[in-house]
Amino acid sequence: MLDPKRLRRVTVLHQDDALLVVNKPPGLAVHEGAGTGNDLLSVLKDAGSPKLWLAHRLDKATSGIVVCCKSAELTKQVQGRWSEAIKRYRALVKGKPQPQALQSTLLAHAGRGKDAHSVIETVAPSVDPACSWVTLRLGTGRKHQLRLQLA
Repeated sequence: MLDPKRLRRVTVLHQDDALLVVNKPPGLAVHEGAGTGNDLLSVLKDAGSPKLWLAHRLDKATSGIVVCCKSAELTKQVQGRWSEAIKRYRALVKGKPQPQALQSTLLAHAGRGKDAHSVIETVAPSVDPACSWVTLRLGTGRKHQLRLQLA
């Protein structure tokens, strides 16, 4: 059982024998990078979780749901079907964009372009009249895709 006092700002949304689903706060990397222990997997381990494998990742600055598997075999199965999952994000953006399809070519590490598809589904006003809340549906999962397309 996970110790809630050691979870910091991580919220457990679902837990069973196979999966652990959490809400990751912004500012927390999902896996160890600089060896600081200040990452999602380290926080979960410190709270008493058994060995976990990430089914997917979110950027450090992004908050949202992260699916962790309790076996390497299940991780491969979930990752193999991940493209079938519907991924929606909420973002606060400057301006008032129209609902639309966003398509672009994003450069990969080797300098080759990869197609990227997203859709702005809804737009709602924010407290700041110069900004809007948008709901985005991710069609592909390229590195920093939504940030680059919205910029």
